[in-house]
Amino acid sequence: MPHKLSDIRLKHLGWVKEEDRMAKFKRYQGLDPDGTYGSTKHYLSIPNDAPNLRSEDH
Repeated sequence: MPHKLSDIRLKHLGWVKEEDRMAKFKRYQGLDPDGTYGSTKHYLSIPNDAPNLRSEDH
């Protein structure tokens, strides 16, 4: 998928509330328990109160 750089910055608030993080973690665990389609390391970081949100791929 092509991308373009922009001066616009977005703030992702999907990890702010603990109940949102836990719902996301449970959803990912149910949909991809073996990490076939995503990173297990990423999934395991979701319930963390202070996750390191930097991507190691970039």
